[in-house]
Amino acid sequence: MITNYINRIPFGDGKWLFEQDPVFADAAKKQVMRIKKKWRPPEHFYHLAKGGHVSAISHQLDYSWFCKVDLKRFFQQITRNRVTRHLRSIGYPKLDAIDFAKDSTVLYGDIGPRHFALPYGFTQSPILASLVLDGTPLGKEMYDLVAQDFEVGVYVDDILIAHKDKGQIELAWERAIEAATRSNLVVNEKKSSPPATSCEAFNINYEAGLMQITADRMAEFSEEVLMCGKGATATAILEYVRSVNEDQARELKASFPGIYGP
Repeated sequence: MITNYINRIPFGDGKWLFEQDPVFADAAKKQVMRIKKKWRPPEHFYHLAKGGHVSAISHQLDYSWFCKVDLKRFFQQITRNRVTRHLRSIGYPKLDAIDFAKDSTVLYGDIGPRHFALPYGFTQSPILASLVLDGTPLGKEMYDLVAQDFEVGVYVDDILIAHKDKGQIELAWERAIEAATRSNLVVNEKKSSPPATSCEAFNINYEAGLMQITADRMAEFSEEVLMCGKGATATAILEYVRSVNEDQARELKASFPGIYGP
């Protein structure tokens, strides 16, 4: 049987990273370009825009109340039928949608019912998952929140919401959870964060006017700099830290004068 991947690697929490067959990857790149001509992602989908998760958080800092909705095993919830349906919604002919959905999904069955869904590691998975999410009740709810002066930031399976009023953010939290249920998307309660004056996402703690990389993540960066020494990796780490918090970047640089210089 022909498969669209050549290997899969476990990377924790029951997830698998799939190494896409190069032939399917090349074909997928053309389909991604085709999708981009037919569908424009909303501005609050930061994983499909410059700046990524750092930009998603930085746009929250003008507010004082925050919450985060984490979608559990997001790609595994984006089934072959969903992909087919949403491709057709942007103008794909039926057979084209069926074929691309088939090429874009893998069989899951290690945990729960066997089904075909998007894998982590495929070229097209992020944009297909985003297309599906955008067309769900949860996607429509996010548009409504943006229109009502909430700050919304999506990065793959994390949805960040901010507002200046406690009552409004509590209402937004309830609306988002309810919309996820209507969308048949399971929320990861352990990784989600109910309304508060601070929040954590992507190993970054943030509150009004401030974001800082967590202590654990900074320790990991220090170990990596020490192990790799002077070079591109150390430079990239320093630049990333600087994009989040200038004070933390200065501290990191001072900790390794032999690598970063005075």
